[in-house]
Amino acid sequence: MRVLSVDSVKDQLRCVTVLVRTSFNVPIVRGAVGSTFRLDAALPTIQLLSAHGARTVLVSHIGDTPAASLRPVY
Repeated sequence: MRVLSVDSVKDQLRCVTVLVRTSFNVPIVRGAVGSTFRLDAALPTIQLLSAHGARTVLVSHIGDTPAASLRPVY
């Protein structure tokens, strides 16, 4: 199976909806993001998609407790 990178298809992204599975499971400290490492790692891909006209949908999750929420990340 041939695996494509986003960079290899960037010229075909205009008006295409791209689903990106991200890992925004970041530490939350007192209601705020404790470390931006994972957010910073995803940013170049998100920016490339945006720059080439893709409609980008980001999908992630955080934790497995009822109190866990992506609201501080959003």
